[in-house]
Amino acid sequence: MDRSAQALRERLGLHHLTVLDASPAEVVTIAADIGCPTVTLFVQATGRSNDTYPIVTDGLVARDVRARLADTGVRVHNLEAFVLRPSVPAEAFVPALDLGASLGAARLTVLVGDPDLGRAFDRFSALCEEAAARGLAVHVEFHAFTQIRTFGAAQGFLARGRPANAALAVDALHLHRNDHGIEPLRCMAGAPIGYAQLCDGPPTVGPEEAFAEAVSNRMLPGEGSFDLPGFVALLPPDIVLDIEVPSRVLQERGLGPLARARAVMDATLRCLGP
Repeated sequence: MDRSAQALRERLGLHHLTVLDASPAEVVTIAADIGCPTVTLFVQATGRSNDTYPIVTDGLVARDVRARLADTGVRVHNLEAFVLRPSVPAEAFVPALDLGASLGAARLTVLVGDPDLGRAFDRFSALCEEAAARGLAVHVEFHAFTQIRTFGAAQGFLARGRPANAALAVDALHLHRNDHGIEPLRCMAGAPIGYAQLCDGPPTVGPEEAFAEAVSNRMLPGEGSFDLPGFVALLPPDIVLDIEVPSRVLQERGLGPLARARAVMDATLRCLGP
């Protein structure tokens, strides 16, 4: 493998959503098997009634994850999903922050579900303070299913007084669906981008298909219409690129978690490699 291909591989992370039928510990092992140095794991429920994400919980699950991390050398890059809601104070996230820090995580993702953005920012700032005390960066992700739907809106949210450990997370899917392409990234005058998420998709989907696409039916990099090379070229050159490609199509073909993860990794290297 040449240097540029190796450098790309070293930036890639495996998001648990790609292999949601694997346990958190299995995600770590799968990442090691496909040569992916980092993972994103769920340590906090989203609060939706249909939330079925396998969450790392304190106790046996966390101990198993720590053992796999130690055995493989894989690192936890990101923690999900911290949803700011009107009725949830920042202190409610402390157990998940403690757990994530104990896994050696570097950062966490925040979704804003509170329509009162002033109150949401106050709680976001308090969450950032708690995270900073544990060595964690905090990133706001925008998409159509939250109160912050676009890149510009996310920049505006952080412009209220960005904490030092706060930045933006940019998912290629949500950028293409809600900002209609990568052009907003050419005007990054506001908050920095701390990490990004990769997938592909068709030019458009109907409103009734948008949520299903996001959580279970994305396309492999290079198989859709997204300008992923252009997307990556506009990002900071040292940030982690999370592979977030849940694929109902591959599951229906009978591919298990490891086979799907390998297919996604291979597609990503083909799409973005030299």
